[in-house]
Formats: sequence, structure tokens, C-alpha cells
Amino acid sequence: YSFFVCAEHLNISKAAGILGISQPSLSMQIKNLEEQVGASLFLRNGKSISLTEKGRELLKTSTAFYELRDEVSK
Repeated sequence: YSFFVCAEHLNISKAAGILGISQPSLSMQIKNLEEQVGASLFLRNGKSISLTEKGRELLKTSTAFYELRDEVSK
């Protein structure tokens, strides 16, 4: 979910605020996820971030998952 929020907002600090965690903690979660996936999910340019191709693929999959989850819960 942390990846999803970061990818939706393309801002780690803003995503950390939404998630209620510190920015360094969220950065570590994303780093750990990238290690598990074996690829970078974000391009980091100072304070701004953008999605890599792998990140766009994961965002597409996670968006479908959360939309389905919301539909099921209704």
C-alpha cells in the first residue's frame, strides 16, 4: 500500500504524511520493496520522483487490486 500511495502522489513526503509514518521510514519500505522486486520502481530526482517502467507495471496491478478490493467491500 505504501508503494501505491507514493506512486499516486509522486511525492514521498506527502505519501508519508498520508500514511502517518516518517519520510525515512517510508523510503526504507520502498527500498526494501525494490530489493524484493529486483528493480527500481522510482526515478529519484532530488525531491521529485517518477515511476520507472517496472513501477508503472506495479501501479497498474496495484490499482486493479485496490479497485477490486473496494468493489468487494461494497
